[in-house]
Amino acid sequence: VQAENSSAIDAKVSSSTESGDKAVGITLAFNSLGWDVNNLFFTSLNALIGTDIGSKSSSVTQAYVVDTVLSLAGDLKIEADNSAQLNATISNAAVSAASALFGAGGSATSGLLASNMVISGAKAYLDYTSATGTPTIGGAASIQAKDDAGIYANTKLVSSSTTTNDGGTSILNKSIANLIPVEFYSSDGSQVLKFGNKVQLADDYPGDGTGKGNAGQVYTYLGPDGAAAIDLGNADYTNKDFWKEHLATQIVPEGLNISDSDSMAIGGLIVRNDVRSEVDAYLDNATLAAGSLSVVAIESATIQATADSLAESSGGSAYGSGTSLAINGVIATNLVLGHALAKITDSSVTTTGDVLVS
Repeated sequence: VQAENSSAIDAKVSSSTESGDKAVGITLAFNSLGWDVNNLFFTSLNALIGTDIGSKSSSVTQAYVVDTVLSLAGDLKIEADNSAQLNATISNAAVSAASALFGAGGSATSGLLASNMVISGAKAYLDYTSATGTPTIGGAASIQAKDDAGIYANTKLVSSSTTTNDGGTSILNKSIANLIPVEFYSSDGSQVLKFGNKVQLADDYPGDGTGKGNAGQVYTYLGPDGAAAIDLGNADYTNKDFWKEHLATQIVPEGLNISDSDSMAIGGLIVRNDVRSEVDAYLDNATLAAGSLSVVAIESATIQATADSLAESSGGSAYGSGTSLAINGVIATNLVLGHALAKITDSSVTTTGDVLVS
């Protein structure tokens, strides 16, 4: 007599909000196996403060023989196996990138509320509810219940705000770069270079490639003449053994804000992972004769959880004015409640071999 349950949820939620001024992104994600909660308010409350509002739906795997006359020459196996699994990957990102000659400001607010809840169980039993049963088993009698419920959760939150008021220095440097005579462009593919050759990078360098370097700028090649062809679209121009950024593009310093550049990033992550498991295996109210008897309950509920939250802000000014503020908060709760019980009650057992209750 065998019963098996392998129900599973594999959930992925990815949310991203981007703005050149204010960005706000909020994600709510609730995954459950064995819980019946259809009210969004109560589900949110469960995740926030750890309540258990909601009813338990059927998630117990049962294998049993009840009030049955048994006379077997061979073995008897009663097995219940439950392996409910919940796999959840949830991410939320809010990114603000405000940029102007002067007077720009930006903020990013990101919030994520998530709960992953599993309640499961397994029961295997041989039971006589009225008169005492007299099962006779010529071989081995085995009663086993097993539960491997698990949650595997990966939760990530990003709140990023960058404010730039550089007075146009980046535009000026790019204009200077466009006036410098060059032999190659990063879009020219693989080329054989000579010492002193100049290469101008595309405005979106490296694009989808793996190269490194300041987009739009001009680099001078310092390597030997006639070396192997170099893929200009994926080269590492930060390698000072082979490349040097042209001095003319560094006359005007970049990266300095000339006016108040207020920037704020706020992130909040709340996640609850909850696994509850009950396993019972038993023989009750029987006079049993068998070659051997084993009554085994195995409970191995598992949570593997990662919560990753980042809030970053870049702003202020070269004069010390302006506000740059990053605030981040994380509340993560991981709970496992397990119960395993193997027993023989109100019974008489006669065997020629071993008796195991575990």
